[in-house]
Amino acid sequence: MQMQILTFAAALGAGGLGLSNLVSRFIDVARETNRVTTALKNVSGTMSQYADNQKYLLDLAKKYGLEINALTANYAKFTAAASISGMSMIDQRKVFESVSRACTAFGMSADDSNGVMLALSQMMSKGKISSEELRLQMGERLPVALQAMAKAAGVDPATGAQLYWVYDTDDEGNMINER
Repeated sequence: MQMQILTFAAALGAGGLGLSNLVSRFIDVARETNRVTTALKNVSGTMSQYADNQKYLLDLAKKYGLEINALTANYAKFTAAASISGMSMIDQRKVFESVSRACTAFGMSADDSNGVMLALSQMMSKGKISSEELRLQMGERLPVALQAMAKAAGVDPATGAQLYWVYDTDDEGNMINER
C-alpha cells in the first residue's frame, strides 16, 4: 500500500510538471500570436486590408497545412519588402503562395521554411531578383526556388533556370519581367 501511495504521488508530481510546461507553452504561443498579429496590422495599412490578409493567411494555412503564426510572420516581412519595391498585392500573393506551396511539397522544416522566406524578403526589398540570387540564397534549402518564382511571375519555369531573370514593376505596381 505504501508503494502505491508513493507511485501515485510521483505520478501527480510529474503530471503537475507537465501541466506547468503546457501552460508555459500556451503563454508563449499567445505572445507569438500577438507579435505576428501586430506585424500584420502594421503592414496591412487599413483594417479591411488586415482582415483580408488574415483570411488569405488562414486559407493558405489550411490549404497547405502550415503553422499560422510562422506563416503570418513570414508574410508580414515579405509583404513589407514587396510593397516597398512597388509590387502589387496580387503579385505578392502569387509569389508568396508559390514559395509556400514549394516549401510544403518538399516537407521542409519550420527553420528551413523561415530561411527561404527570409531570403525571399531580402531579395524583394531590392526590387529585382536575379536567378543567380535565387540559386545562391534559396536554392540550397528549396531546390525548386527558381521554378516557383518563375511560375509566379509568369516566366516559363522550364527555361527560367537558364535565364537571367529579374522582375520589375510597371506604374500600377504590376510585376513585369525583364530578360
